[in-house]
Amino acid sequence: WMQKLWDAAADYMYTGKKDEEKFVFFDPADISCRTEDEIHGMLRCMKKASKARHCVLSINENETLILGKAVYSGETTPEVILESLVKDGYVDEVVMHTLYRALAFDGKTFAEAPTNHVEKPLISTGAGDNFNGGYCAAVLEKLPLKERVVWANHTSYVYLTTGCPAKNLFD
Repeated sequence: WMQKLWDAAADYMYTGKKDEEKFVFFDPADISCRTEDEIHGMLRCMKKASKARHCVLSINENETLILGKAVYSGETTPEVILESLVKDGYVDEVVMHTLYRALAFDGKTFAEAPTNHVEKPLISTGAGDNFNGGYCAAVLEKLPLKERVVWANHTSYVYLTTGCPAKNLFD
């Protein structure tokens, strides 16, 4: 049902012209159990959304490798996969988060920032969602790409170490 929801949202957004002041953020929510056809359907939806809004995709390391296998002939280099997703028009910006680093590409440049790896997190379920929240906040604040990655890492770190979401990042 998720694909139908995304398709309907992309159809609703698409007016025939792109509004760069509006954003759409995709988190594919674990694509490891999706078929290649489902993955291609997800990407077609993102491509349509990117014709209407500034489209951002956030993926973890495993999802990056799955996309490389399903879409890019088994490619395993994250930089190549991220760049290809943007260059092929699926999204305008993509960010990948791992335990040790986050990497983003916006069609022009790469930005990377190491994480403050937490060996024994207080809680880990939701760390990716908090990363995404930090990244979204940074996008809406129109921060440079590097700062987006830094803020996303920070929000995830705060959550992993306190069990609570980061607040007042931009105060």
